[in-house]
Amino acid sequence: IDNQTIAEMLTMIDFSIFVAIKPIELLKTAWSKPTKKHRAQNITNLINRLNNLTMWCACMIVWPETLKKRVEMYEKFIKIARILRTLNNFNTLMGIIAAVNMSAVQRLKHTKNSVKKKSLQQFSVVEKLMKPNLSWKAYRQTVKAALLPALPYLGVFLTDITFMEDGNKDVINSKINFTKRRLIYSTIKQVQSFQQSAFNFPISNPSFTLLSEFSPVSENLLYNLSLVREPRNIDLKELQ
Repeated sequence: IDNQTIAEMLTMIDFSIFVAIKPIELLKTAWSKPTKKHRAQNITNLINRLNNLTMWCACMIVWPETLKKRVEMYEKFIKIARILRTLNNFNTLMGIIAAVNMSAVQRLKHTKNSVKKKSLQQFSVVEKLMKPNLSWKAYRQTVKAALLPALPYLGVFLTDITFMEDGNKDVINSKINFTKRRLIYSTIKQVQSFQQSAFNFPISNPSFTLLSEFSPVSENLLYNLSLVREPRNIDLKELQ
């Protein structure tokens, strides 16, 4: 599947989950509490989707038996990440960044060292954009200026709301803390503003169907496969 199609179909799938999130799901950090997760089903779905995407990307990089094929796959996901950035799909972009930074992928030194320097530099640009430094400063500035449609990184909204909920009392001096309510309402309004403008790429099958569900792979299994692909202290010549 070509990179543009993958990026567009991932965007359509992930945005369809994001747009379904209701304001009530963002209240009382329900998504983080086992007894209340049923109140935040779409948030939970998008979190699980992102985690599965991350594992799938990492698996696709580690899976090829030859160094050449692993390098090709590594560079393919860098290209997809860059396209996602141009589409202003920051949520799915974060999943690919997380995949490349998984220990099973990071330990493949010969694979990474064989990737074109230009590709690594290009990936570094999007990676820096999505770093949580200074309360996600670079990302916040970029997403604020982004033209719609855009798919923001949900994790930042959830972090913000968690701080608002945990750092402010519901009641102060027997009175409702309306400052806290306004802060949370403002964040919910931001989420809704991104939900208003949808992506409209034409559905391309079988790509859309194939990318809709990812078979879960355990992190431990993936790391063990990584050790098979590049055993510790192996010489580059032995892989070629």
